[in-house]
Amino acid sequence: MGCGGMQMESEFIEPIEVHWELRKHFQNMPQSASMVIVHLLDRNNDGHLNKAEFKSFMSIMDDINNESDVYKLLFKAMDTNNSNTIDAKELSVFFNTLKINVNPLMFGDKLNQDAFQKVIAPYMNSFVGDDFIPFADVK
Repeated sequence: MGCGGMQMESEFIEPIEVHWELRKHFQNMPQSASMVIVHLLDRNNDGHLNKAEFKSFMSIMDDINNESDVYKLLFKAMDTNNSNTIDAKELSVFFNTLKINVNPLMFGDKLNQDAFQKVIAPYMNSFVGDDFIPFADVK
């Protein structure tokens, strides 16, 4: 599927642009997923994606096939050590980004994709909608 319609016209892509691009492909993309994905890809924490960070985003998007893969998209972005599991440290990024006070260790040491989806689904559903939390508040 990819997101071939999104072009990098300037030096940077703003987080809101990434969020709306994700919403084009995933109608029900929760803003929480967009926030976490952009937060993870913004490696230098400057509030937007540069060319290298944008390339990472495009690579992840190219592997996603349909709307039911929202959790797969988030899983791939969060699996920073490419272990095919989400460990407590990686899971803490999700909760910290959304300012949710939850100890990730209560879910175990490592989560496969199915377990990961079950753990985060209740938190994702609380953020579904068009209201957008500014990324400036998510550092």
